[in-house]
Amino acid sequence: MTMTEFFRIHQKKFTKDFLKNTEFRLKPLTEDAINHAEDDFYSPEVLEKSQSILYVKPVIQKTLKHYGPERNFILTSRNSEFKDVTLNWFECKFPEIKPENILIRSNG
Repeated sequence: MTMTEFFRIHQKKFTKDFLKNTEFRLKPLTEDAINHAEDDFYSPEVLEKSQSILYVKPVIQKTLKHYGPERNFILTSRNSEFKDVTLNWFECKFPEIKPENILIRSNG
């Protein structure tokens, strides 16, 4: 299931919970917006401006310590053309994670 499908299924609950706790108001997503949500997902301009996920490194370090590297798996939806770069990043940042435990989709 892609994130788009997940949010399509759970949009009403997320919206209700979010609105209950904030002043922010969301417009419901249109079918067209949902169908084109990933159009620019791998655009070099978008990737260049994107930031790292905050706190991802401490979370990975904590799970590695708690469960051990052999029981930790990384699942990424990154485009397969970034496989080498992704594996190199993990090798530099988390050398204890085995490359075979890093799962990258095989199609673009």
